[in-house]
Amino acid sequence: MALLYTICMDICHGDLVIKCGFPRQALIVAVCIAVNIIVVTQFKRYPVVPNTKEKGIYTIPPFKCTNNSHQTDIRVLCLILANGYEDQKMTAISKTWAVRCDKHLFINGQTNMTKKAKTILNVPVPEKRKHLTRKVQRALEHIYRTYKGKYHWILKCDTDTFVIMDNLRYLLSFADSNKPGYLGFHIKTKETERNGYMSGGGAYAISWQGLHQLMQKGFKNGCCEQDGPNEDLRIGLCLAESDVPVLNSLDREGKEAFHSDSLQRLLYPPHPKLTTKYAWNSGFKFVSIIKVT
Repeated sequence: MALLYTICMDICHGDLVIKCGFPRQALIVAVCIAVNIIVVTQFKRYPVVPNTKEKGIYTIPPFKCTNNSHQTDIRVLCLILANGYEDQKMTAISKTWAVRCDKHLFINGQTNMTKKAKTILNVPVPEKRKHLTRKVQRALEHIYRTYKGKYHWILKCDTDTFVIMDNLRYLLSFADSNKPGYLGFHIKTKETERNGYMSGGGAYAISWQGLHQLMQKGFKNGCCEQDGPNEDLRIGLCLAESDVPVLNSLDREGKEAFHSDSLQRLLYPPHPKLTTKYAWNSGFKFVSIIKVT
């Protein structure tokens, strides 16, 4: 306030400005104060840097945000659905955003030339699109058996997905990995009107407790027995049957953090049908400042 008052006085007494008396000085100061109040109010409402004191990302009713303080050390295992013929894509991913994962694995099925590497998880499933559900199921089972307790969240995505890991960790810092939950680009169909599911192309993250319930309540009880190409739908239905709630991926301004399409298609119409017709959060604004995918 004092700085604005000084600026106003300098303007008032400047050589290029006609000198003014006390009434005009008072008017200028009043205008400056009003502008200052408006600026401060708008900054608090729409901060340039996210205000970490507020709840931020939250779960949809009736679920509440389970973690009021930020968790700083969030360990994420990235599970990337691939195939044995995508060497260039896997190399590019390993050299770019996957470096920010605590560990990343490419899910490969059975082929005539099975590849072996530290970043490749070969599962006993034929390498065909109609077996994507089984591939992801087997991969999740392997992760659960092998890395129990080592990671807080499991991120599943495709080879054409680019993930901003810092933003993902920021979102996940508002949730508790010791409680069940998963989040991503939430969509719905007639088959999933009750809970919806997360778009596989836009990536989705499952808490470790959510993975535990998926194993113990879902897969053990015969859930996800139906194989097919729509792994995101089948895994989503099984998570719902395993009592794993959906967490909201919208920021405080109602903007979506996960996306299944390119930034260009989101910003310029006509927008993708998946985004406009099947989005669970109807009327949302497309791109968040904390965009994840």
